[in-house]
Amino acid sequence: MSLKLQYSKTSISNKFIDTYFKKAPYIYCMVYIYACRILSEGEKITNEAIANTLRLPISDVINAWKYFSAEGIVTYTENPFSVSLKDEFFILSSKKEQKKVITEKRPEYSPAEIDIFSRNNENIKNLFSTAQSHLGKMLTHNDLSIILGLYDWLRLPLDVIEILFAYCTKNNHYSLRYIEAVALDWAEKEINTPKKAIEYIRLHNKEYRTIMKSMGITNRIPTTAEEKFMQRWLFDYNMNMDIICLACERTVLATGKAGFPYADTIITDWHNKNVKTKEDVEKIDRSFLHSKKENKTKAPVVSSQPIQKKNRFVNYEQRKWDFEKLRSLERQHIKKQLQNDDEGK
Repeated sequence: MSLKLQYSKTSISNKFIDTYFKKAPYIYCMVYIYACRILSEGEKITNEAIANTLRLPISDVINAWKYFSAEGIVTYTENPFSVSLKDEFFILSSKKEQKKVITEKRPEYSPAEIDIFSRNNENIKNLFSTAQSHLGKMLTHNDLSIILGLYDWLRLPLDVIEILFAYCTKNNHYSLRYIEAVALDWAEKEINTPKKAIEYIRLHNKEYRTIMKSMGITNRIPTTAEEKFMQRWLFDYNMNMDIICLACERTVLATGKAGFPYADTIITDWHNKNVKTKEDVEKIDRSFLHSKKENKTKAPVVSSQPIQKKNRFVNYEQRKWDFEKLRSLERQHIKKQLQNDDEGK
């Protein structure tokens, strides 16, 4: 497996770098740059988020906004809190540029590297402790390397990783390989905030898992193609869950296996017929059986006589005999024969 994460881009104008890297306190520049990073993901800026990430007092973050507000490159209000950045200094990248693609394998961290991360970042130490608590076991060096990769390689936020562990272990998935596979999926889908993670879990814990179970699938997460089918049924068609599960069950009975394309033909047909309830499905079934029965009764009557093949003998028109006349001629012939015999005597 060859994987690499190409990160989304945060574009800052050279004008900001050339001007403020020379005269502004470096902490203020860090606050400004990280705020740009938050905006590039379409998220809302909060002083608390910036302070926690940069490990700064909130007062330093507030002072940074006051400084840049006085410089005229941000618009800042303290109560209610509001910050907006001027376009000439911050260039918002397009969503297409921000997309994350995994193309390179996870790095292997040495014990020394893991120790440095733990000593220099209290959050990493807390992450290891949280993971150990969820997994219910002592962590090996390989375990620590995988967990660190979720943060350092995939760049998932710590609070999202904690949600990830809770989600997987709650569903009885304690394998770190499995958890890493889910984390890769989240990174590619840009599930990088607690809000996005909770929404993902809501779908997968309820709707997706119910559909997968009705297909007889219980030991894996859905593929991207399977998710697209389920999203169409749930959101485009707005189908009732009972109806979706019924179509999945019929798919397994008809084909002997899970088949999302087969189920999609059933559900699309029901959607086109405005099916909303199981009663609607029963009506369609009765209508189908009735039309099938009518077609059977209207079938042409087949003669019980064997069908003769056409040939030159069968096609020859037979003579029509008058058997009474033949019998009369026979009697006359016999009578005449008897008379001739008497005369001969």
